[in-house]
Amino acid sequence: MVRENIIQLPEDVVNKIAAGEVIVRPMNAVKELIENSLDAGATEITVSVKNGGLDLIQIQDNGHGIELGDLPIACQRFTTSKLKTIEDLKQMHTFGFRGEALASISCVANVTIVTKTADDKCAYRAKFYEGKMIDKPVPSAGLSGTTITVENLFFNCTSRRSSFRYPKEEAQKIADILVKYAIQYPSVSFAFRRLDGGRNTNDFRSPGKGDQHETIRSLLGTKTSSGFLNFEFTDNRLKFSSNGCMAAPVAAFSSTSLKANQDKHKNFFFFINGRNVEFPRLKQTLEMVLASNDLHSSFTIVSLQIDPARVDVNVHPTKSIVHFLEEEAIMERIEQEFLKLLSGVRTCGAVDIDSSTSLPLPLASQQIEFTQKKKMVPVTVSENLPDKIRQGRNMFQEQLSAKISTNGNGSPLQRPDKIVRLDASERKIDEFFNTSNLNDSIMSNVELVSINSPVMDRCNTTQVDSKMQEIFRNHCFVGFYDLEYALFQCETRCYIFRIVDVLRELFYQLIIFSFGNIGSYKLMSNFDESIVNESPGIPLAELLTLYLSTIAGERMEKEKYINESIMLLLENREMLWDYFGIQIEDHPEWGPLIVSMPCLIEKYVPMAESLPGFIYALSQVDFSEEKSCFKGVAKSISELLLPNLLFAEHLLDAEKSQLKNALTHYVFPCLKKKFLPPKKLNESMDIVMSMEDAFKKFKRC
Repeated sequence: MVRENIIQLPEDVVNKIAAGEVIVRPMNAVKELIENSLDAGATEITVSVKNGGLDLIQIQDNGHGIELGDLPIACQRFTTSKLKTIEDLKQMHTFGFRGEALASISCVANVTIVTKTADDKCAYRAKFYEGKMIDKPVPSAGLSGTTITVENLFFNCTSRRSSFRYPKEEAQKIADILVKYAIQYPSVSFAFRRLDGGRNTNDFRSPGKGDQHETIRSLLGTKTSSGFLNFEFTDNRLKFSSNGCMAAPVAAFSSTSLKANQDKHKNFFFFINGRNVEFPRLKQTLEMVLASNDLHSSFTIVSLQIDPARVDVNVHPTKSIVHFLEEEAIMERIEQEFLKLLSGVRTCGAVDIDSSTSLPLPLASQQIEFTQKKKMVPVTVSENLPDKIRQGRNMFQEQLSAKISTNGNGSPLQRPDKIVRLDASERKIDEFFNTSNLNDSIMSNVELVSINSPVMDRCNTTQVDSKMQEIFRNHCFVGFYDLEYALFQCETRCYIFRIVDVLRELFYQLIIFSFGNIGSYKLMSNFDESIVNESPGIPLAELLTLYLSTIAGERMEKEKYINESIMLLLENREMLWDYFGIQIEDHPEWGPLIVSMPCLIEKYVPMAESLPGFIYALSQVDFSEEKSCFKGVAKSISELLLPNLLFAEHLLDAEKSQLKNALTHYVFPCLKKKFLPPKKLNESMDIVMSMEDAFKKFKRC
């Protein structure tokens, strides 16, 4: 074996080796260049690629540009404007610091830079190869900022270039890194374009308006349709802060979460001091916390701000890994915050069940014993999740199947007078739960009254009008006649119904079906103008006094009645909170207050004018007997949620429109999934017109 002498490698060999470490694939080149643009103060960054970035990468920004005198060394190794001494490395506030990105790119591709500063009269163009400028900069047309064009990436590294057999995957990796930075920097507009020809539906542009939620929605779409859960905290001892958001969690055992788990494209973004880095441990920690709460979230972004003196960014050639002090303690602190955050949105496995999901019937054959010694887990809606209030699960649904006659081509056979406009917003349910064991599937961690109890008499399917149930499940809402009546169409008939009668039954059933799993929202009231701060609720005495003033005569001992009523409600406040989401507190300063109200339907709250009557109705409930107690409270809540026609007549047009909008978009859709109409509702409905009659009269529909 011939012994070789140690020699110093030529500069071009050193540069190519370094380039192979820094620029592993086209995505790394794009990441380095957009970070340079962000360091330059750009607010608009456009990335164009061809053939997955192998043939062309172009980054255009509106940053402060490169000085003409700096252009000759712009692509040389270890040239940077961000680092001057080793001490500066301990206080890095920029992305770049080594001066290797452009040098590495120019060693494996042809690079052209067009740049213009605010003081330049025109832009200047220069070409580079292997870190050196080929010719002198020449004047060129251009806007303020810098445009860097990278052509024929890895043209001199045949093995590396040939390893990228799927350019579309490389383009997707580039799009992914742009999405991450666009979400982290919502005030910067990022645009992505593919120049391969044809229509590229995956091109995008972020709004750049500074609204992170809007940016996430525009880029991720349906993955965040359920809303957001924001978090932010600071730890002065560990000298770090954290902020971010996640898509509102859903039940872990649902088709939504199962589909997301099978999706290879995970949406977990992690930034340290604004830099996108890899940190698998934090991702695993978050997944464990979600799993411990039986939840799943389709998207999460976590941003840590750590004292730069405690972060070592010079760890990996691609800067994708960093080290920081007290890593263990910081991870434990983050885990604690996530546990605290997600514990507030647990719903005891509550899911929204569509008519396509059924449970065994009848329920009366199943028994769940009630013991007062066992406490229910109160379910409340976290204030951190205002736009996604959880609903309780349904106890049972009836499965329907429809058979449509078809012709030889498979299309439905329909007469002209039978053609019906369908509701385009209808979608099949994507949530499900296991119905193999009824006792396990129905609120397994909440003790309920016996399902044979008369409390559940409204759930007896013998009272349900099957024809009317079919109508409600398949109806298409038409509009309002007024605030008392509304119209909807089912198949070929148009119906009119009295809103209050139908909703009274709907709300009552929702309360029974969601028994023990009713969400709530907090009340705030500044009832005393002399008090600067808002009280934590509304005084019961004020509400009862207001209601009694409208019905009581002079002989009634109002004060005595009010005191007795308040004592009754205070004695039963634990039951009201556990079972119905009604929270009553005896405040040391303001006295007995109603703090939280039940919320059955997302984004639908009762009229404030109905609150005094609701408290009075609660005070009339017989709490000594199980049947009358639960039925009385349920009826009181259902009356509270009804539109108050007496006050609705005096609403402004804008307020009436708001009420109609809430009923249309949030309440009436529940009639399709969660409503078992009793036979007595036939008196509150009537047929206005049928398509057959209209066709006979007008010869068209």
